[in-house]
Amino acid sequence: MRDVAVRTVAPPGGGTVRSLALCAGVGGLDLGVAAALQRIGLRHRLVGVVERQAHCAAILVARMADASLDTAVHHQWLGDAQPVPVTAGDRR
Repeated sequence: MRDVAVRTVAPPGGGTVRSLALCAGVGGLDLGVAAALQRIGLRHRLVGVVERQAHCAAILVARMADASLDTAVHHQWLGDAQPVPVTAGDRR
């Protein structure tokens, strides 16, 4: 197997990739993206998450509270296209 050189180009904004997670689940994909970007020398900033399932949204809030995930704007999606804001202090 040959060695492959990978060249990365830092995105505008100082080498930080910003992302929005739709159908975020419990945030596992976002943690993986952050780890992969860190490995190639880039930072990751989660700027927003959307999740419909209440138990997943609760886990996201807990991960933001314990700093496992970036604190981001997050919404729990209920039914149609009407977002309901959820904050780390919300006990719904």
